[in-house]
Amino acid sequence: MSYYAVVSPGLEKLACQELLEKFPGTNVRISHGGLEIDLDLQSGFVLNHTLKIPTRILFRLMQAKVRDLPKLYKKVKALDWRPFYIQAPILEVIHVSAHSSRLFDERKIKKATKDAIEDFFKGTQAKKVDTERLKDIVKDHCPALYLRFKDDELTLSIDTSGDRLDRRGKRSWIGMAPLRETYAHACLLALKEKIEIDAPLCDPMSGSGVFAREALDWNKNNNDRYFSYQSFPITKEVQFPAESETPWKNIIAVESEAKTFEALKHNLKDEVRCIQANALENLEISPGSILIANPPYGIRLKLDNPVAFLNHVVEKLMSYQPKALALLIPKDIKINRRYELLLEFSNGGIPVKLIYFKG
Repeated sequence: MSYYAVVSPGLEKLACQELLEKFPGTNVRISHGGLEIDLDLQSGFVLNHTLKIPTRILFRLMQAKVRDLPKLYKKVKALDWRPFYIQAPILEVIHVSAHSSRLFDERKIKKATKDAIEDFFKGTQAKKVDTERLKDIVKDHCPALYLRFKDDELTLSIDTSGDRLDRRGKRSWIGMAPLRETYAHACLLALKEKIEIDAPLCDPMSGSGVFAREALDWNKNNNDRYFSYQSFPITKEVQFPAESETPWKNIIAVESEAKTFEALKHNLKDEVRCIQANALENLEISPGSILIANPPYGIRLKLDNPVAFLNHVVEKLMSYQPKALALLIPKDIKINRRYELLLEFSNGGIPVKLIYFKG
């Protein structure tokens, strides 16, 4: 049995590193945009609670050559759907992608899939105890199916996550142009690989606090939201790995705008030191601190001259004499000071890079 962890392109190696740190010895293979993970069905559920970089965790149901709709119907109907559903899923949660394949009509593929599962349940009833227990849950949390056709090869998967995994369930107040939690965690992990964490961590442009929140919850299991696998009839009680303290100490979050600062305090409660200040004017922070920031790019939040602004950000933040500075900025922005490139990925359709300056 295998799982597929969907990962934003550019973050696959970090996601693999995170997986092996938390589940040593796991058989994993890196592919473009994800990780193939060998785990049994029940053991894989916990990935949703523990992994911080993947976007979604899919369970592989079948891989087969499928060139026409009758073959698709036959293959899908032959699966035992009782571990995953109490009835056929609605069309809206069946997702199709097709490349270089004879089957490509999304509408027909979705209908054939739904018909096959409906006919399966006509011949094999779900257990009454499962139907009674889950009938209200599946109204709002029907697990999604993913059918991917490539060169006539079908990969059929079921979603175990539900909402994207960056939606942790904690940061309820969101600022403008927010950074996804999965991206923030990857940036922190890339920075952690470069330095010894023996100094305060400060985000001088915190917004609603995603870097601080991810650093704070570094090794915590996410039990603050619902996951799709919890509506599977086969699901048993999940065994979580032991939590450990975060390696990031003395976390500081700085924000200048008043309304955003209120959101920051709401999201971080009293767990992090929050400072209302403009880091580009004056910030009282200890020399030797570790700085990481996602400054405005000038795309969603307009800037007259993004290149000049971001170069000013670099010079001002380096004037605080940090141990290290990591900045997430657009890929095409030229920075005058020498830096090391740590990551490249797409942030909401914008190609970005994480750059590192040693203090």
